[in-house]
Amino acid sequence: DPIDGTRAFLKGRSTWCVSVAVVEDGVSLCGVLDCPAKNSVFHAQAGKGAWQDGRLIEVRKPSDRPLVGGPKALIGALPEDLRVRLPDVPYIPSLAYRIAIVANGEFDATFVKPDSHDWDLAAADI
Repeated sequence: DPIDGTRAFLKGRSTWCVSVAVVEDGVSLCGVLDCPAKNSVFHAQAGKGAWQDGRLIEVRKPSDRPLVGGPKALIGALPEDLRVRLPDVPYIPSLAYRIAIVANGEFDATFVKPDSHDWDLAAADI
């Protein structure tokens, strides 16, 4: 995906990336997310781990107030007892970037629309 998060890019925000993956028989083998506006690069290889700027990354430990990203409509559809425990976070249009910041521990989870495209997921899916 040459620009994942086109809306963020057009608005001058930093939460977009260039997303590239090697896929064989429908399976992502390796992926790179270049985030030029953040001067950051994520890369991962199936079965080998994921890195950000050369450092191995890992997800966060569970929290009582998890940080969850995604479309507001999906978050708004959650049961109220769960929704009230979620801090409000700004919407990040780039699905690949949202998945990457779950991998590096900035977010606990992200929602993905059921009609998301393969090119939005391929590099971040590893």
